Amino acid sequence: MRILALFKVVAELEALTEEDWRVDAELRPQERYVRTTLNPEDESALELALRLREALPPGEAVLTALTIGDERADRTAATLMALKFDRVVRLAPPADLRFRPELTAALAAAEILARPQDLILTGCRSADGGNALTPFFLAERLGWPIVAETLSLAPASAPEAAEGGEETGETAKAAETAGPSGGASAWPGGGLPPLAVESLTDDGLLRQVVVPPLLAAVGNAPSAYLRVPTVKDRLSFGRRPPEVRQAAKGLDVRPRLKLRSLTRPDERRRVRLVDQGAPSDKAAILLQALTERRP
Repeated sequence: MRILALFKVVAELEALTEEDWRVDAELRPQERYVRTTLNPEDESALELALRLREALPPGEAVLTALTIGDERADRTAATLMALKFDRVVRLAPPADLRFRPELTAALAAAEILARPQDLILTGCRSADGGNALTPFFLAERLGWPIVAETLSLAPASAPEAAEGGEETGETAKAAETAGPSGGASAWPGGGLPPLAVESLTDDGLLRQVVVPPLLAAVGNAPSAYLRVPTVKDRLSFGRRPPEVRQAAKGLDVRPRLKLRSLTRPDERRRVRLVDQGAPSDKAAILLQALTERRP
């Protein structure tokens, strides 16, 4: 199974001081001295990719990590190489992609179509853009099904594959020949194993069996922090540089919308200080304030 995880490195804009929040000619805050971090939901996607490889039989998964950004992502790329990703690719963006989900998806789709994949994992949204549209644009370009707000995914067990086969027929056939674990080696004809995918919906938790190709947009996955490689692995694998190349050419990178202004949000909150009276009086005031706030 060829697994591709998309990730993005973003600046911690919360750490910007009032003085640093001065946009330049390209409407960017002064991010030069601000620490960068791996986008949280992309971090979950990377970890879920590693967990899926561990759940599959040895040698059944090939992991690739892809980012579209500048050299600030190279440090994260070195960590992923130390975690034994087979390939880490960084594409140099041809334009500002902060508020361009359609262009981001087009660049990623061109890379994926040139080097086909079976499963794509990505975060639902980024910390700087926050539009939550890129996974849907990417799925549309690839013509793939998408599962949004994914929480976990793993090889489906034989009973799950059989139950899912009531609708597809193909998964039922796989369950008949599946071994005790229902893993990838049991899938007939050397095809791809069905995956049990859990996602969060408006009605609650949804668990479904899906046969790749699939795009899983990872949301607020529980306890899905990227593991830390050992010092030995960093020395043995982490020194390999990522594959750096230009993003696909021939795409229209001209912005359809023009960003005219960028201002820092007002994060101040109203505060009421209650410093007099007995504890019971303070509790009564607090209860009244909470009651008034209740919709």
